[in-house]
Order: sequence, then C-alpha cells, then structure tokens
Amino acid sequence: MPHATLTRQVIANAVLLAGRAPSVHNSQPWRWVFQNATLRLYIDPHRRVRHTDRTGREAIISCGAVLDHLR
Repeated sequence: MPHATLTRQVIANAVLLAGRAPSVHNSQPWRWVFQNATLRLYIDPHRRVRHTDRTGREAIISCGAVLDHLR
C-alpha cells in the first residue's frame, strides 16, 4: 500500500490546531520547523517563563501537550 503524501497546507492546518494545546501560563513555548518534508518541534527559549519554570520542565511538558494535539 503506498504512503499518502501530506501537503504543506495539511501540515500547516495540523500545526495551527495543535497550537490550541494547553501550555504553562499560556506561553506556547514551542517552535515548529518544517524543512525537507520533516516537521520538527523545538522549545522556543524566548517564550519560556523563566521566573516560574527555572529548569524548563514545564516548557517540555507543554511541548508534549502540543505534540499530542498534533498527533
């Protein structure tokens, strides 16, 4: 069975909807990068709430939530 190819628009819509995921202080501390047919998720250090999340643990949990919503 052949694999279906996702269009850029389908991926953009999925990322947009995933952005509704809960995050620490509604900071949305993630950054998506789509390059060479690969979608990657990173923590955006500029959106991390440093005074309440000194270790970055809550930012990582927030990224897990957005990744789950993307799935």
